[in-house]
This record gives sequence, structure tokens and C-alpha cells, in this order.
Amino acid sequence: MGLNFPAAPLVGDVYPVPALPGVPQWTWNGVSWKCGTIDTANYILKSGGTMTGPLILAADPVDAMGAVTKQYAESLLGQQDNFLVNGFMDVSQENGATAMAPNSYPADQWLMQGTAGFSTQQQNGGPLYGGGIDKQIAITSPASYSHVATNTAYFVQYIEGLRFARAGWGTAQGRPLSLGFWVYSNAGGVMSVCMRNAASTRSYVIPITVPAATWAYRTALFPPCLDGAWPTDNTSSANLFFSFLPTSSLIASAANTWISGVNVIIAPTATNMFTPGATTGNYLTGITLVMGNVPVPQARVPYMRKPYLEELLACCRYWQWNRYGEVGHGHSAAASIFHHSPVVPYRVTPTLSIAAGASVYVETMPWNVGCNITNPTVNGGHANWSGVEYQLGGTYSAAATNNQMMGIYDQKIKMSARL
Repeated sequence: MGLNFPAAPLVGDVYPVPALPGVPQWTWNGVSWKCGTIDTANYILKSGGTMTGPLILAADPVDAMGAVTKQYAESLLGQQDNFLVNGFMDVSQENGATAMAPNSYPADQWLMQGTAGFSTQQQNGGPLYGGGIDKQIAITSPASYSHVATNTAYFVQYIEGLRFARAGWGTAQGRPLSLGFWVYSNAGGVMSVCMRNAASTRSYVIPITVPAATWAYRTALFPPCLDGAWPTDNTSSANLFFSFLPTSSLIASAANTWISGVNVIIAPTATNMFTPGATTGNYLTGITLVMGNVPVPQARVPYMRKPYLEELLACCRYWQWNRYGEVGHGHSAAASIFHHSPVVPYRVTPTLSIAAGASVYVETMPWNVGCNITNPTVNGGHANWSGVEYQLGGTYSAAATNNQMMGIYDQKIKMSARL
């Protein structure tokens, strides 16, 4: 309410008179009106006090010293754990920083799929290079790139059901998830982010506008999907896509809504984010997917980066090299058997393969006779998620002897339990 102070007060005059409930009285000091006694039953003093009713804030805080709402505080609790593995691209066990063709993992858990001629790799860099975020993954077009509607270029992480179960999707108790990520694009345009179930029967697609040639932090909100199959075991449950092309067969009929029964991952308004006739890159890092309606604030993103060893151990559930110095024995002149104990248990019994073009170095014991195995082959024997017996065949530069103890001193055997 407003107060109509007297026009010609005398020193010492008080207003209002008589006093009004809940309104302080003011005193004229000859220069200005000064507030006198405050009704502390209805007002909180600057020095502090106790409220008898709820305080409702207009919005979440923006200023560093701003008051925090309940929903904002609860969102921070949910942000203590990222649904994603290796969201800061720190770990790249298989390929390091080597450029790879499509259907490869530039960083652990991040698969790149694209049209022939595209390449992908882990790189040093990022929006805060040297200041909390210093790795990124890139997807790059060839210099001869020519766009057609069927071209594809996207990253995807397949999220295991045991990690995703707490989201509660597929039930009436499903919870919203908030996405935050850093993106850089040479060309700029409209990219797509999508959450899809592993059965490809539920999709939620969101268009994201990205400026050219500058790092941008972007966020998106996925409301819970209350139906459909979202496994809660050690199989694939949710798939998170980042797409940079409007692939015609994967475009959703609408954005920002759950779509059932069709496999779509791209927004209707998505654009081509690669320049025809030029090598063009799109880059991602600092990706967080957390519980609640509030994405990780940009300033807090570096605090979500886990120590390298912790992230490496999480990645090892899905993929490992053989361990240097694994022990085995000769089986025949051209075959030997070794025993692999994983750093952490695998998600499932891993499949085995050998790095392309590799030879494998082993030694016989106790005389430490070296042996190179060229054109090596690997076959699994007794194996499950906790350990693997494998046989190495090929051309041995020194014949193996049945039951003679041997050690492998190369890391060339791939153990994959990826989704």
C-alpha cells in the first residue's frame, strides 16, 4: 500500500497516526522521513528473522549469490551422477587419437556411424582446453563431400539397462532427464539429439541450433517415456544420438514429442552441417545426462568430469585389451593358450579379435625365448564375464612346446563386451 505523507510536517511528527496494523511508523527529522519501529510480527528485519509461511521465489538462481529454489537444489542432487560413460571423451582405449572410418569408436562408448568417406577421432581440445575440458570427438567429412538425402553422420551411446533403470522409463513413475553438452561446428546449422529405446519403437527428437565456428553449450529436456520396453538388465536400454545430417529415412514426423512404432532419430527441421566440396568437422564433449528438469549449468560442467581412472574402470566393463604379461602355455608348435583376468568384470562374456595387421610377441619360460606370431588368430576357450581363456594361432618364429609355460608381451587382443 502507498503512504500519503503530510505536505508540511514539523520535526518529530509521526505518520501514520494512529498506527496501522502491519505498517511501520515514520518520523520527520526536518530533512526526510525516517522509518521508526517495524512491526516484526509482519516483516522480516534485514538483520534476520523467522518466517511463519513459505517463501516462493520467482525463478532458479542466476547470480552466484542468488537464493536457491527447492527444484534447483534437488536437481543438483541428481547431477551427482551422469547416466553416460565417458561423457568427457577422456578414454580411448582401442583407437587413441587415430582417425577411423565409420562404425568405429573414437572414444570408449561413443560409436560413430556415417557414410563412407567420413572419419572420426578423439582429439585434444574443447571449449575449456586446459581448464577442465580438454578432449573432444570429431566427425569430419571428406574434401569431396557431396550431400545426398540418404547420407548419415551421427554419434550414439548405447546405455546399459543397469545404468538406466533408475530413470524408471516404461513405467508410470518415469522421471525426466536433462541433457547438457558442448558442441562446435565449422558450418553450423540445426543438429538433432534423440533418446530412443533399444527396440527402436520409442523416440524423442529435439532440434538444436548450433552457430558456426564457435563453441556453444546446449541443453535439452527429455520428458519420461511411460510405456514401451526399456530393459533394466545388462542389455541395451536407451540410445542417445547426436546427428549432424537430415538422413531422409530417419526423420521424425514431429519434434519434442514421443513417437511410437518407428525408428527415427532426426528432427524435421535438421539441416546439413557439412559444407559440400570441403572438409568440415563437428565436435562434441562435456556431455551430461542427469535426472530432473534442470540441466547441468554451464559453469558446473567441468565439475562433472570424473577422474580418469574412475572413467577408465567404467569403460573397462565394455571393452579391454589383453593384459601385458598374461600367462599361458604351449599347446602345439603353432598354438598357445593364455588366461585373461579382466581389470573389472565384463558386462557379458567378451568377443575376441586381433588388431588389424598386428603380430603378437610372446616368450617361453623359464628360458625367455622370444617368439613373434605373424598372421595371428585368436579363439576363445573357457570364458565368461569374469575371465577368458584364449588360444593364439598363427606362424610362430619359434615353435611352441606343449605345456611349456609362456607369457604374452603385447597388447593386441581385443576383448569386447560392448552393447
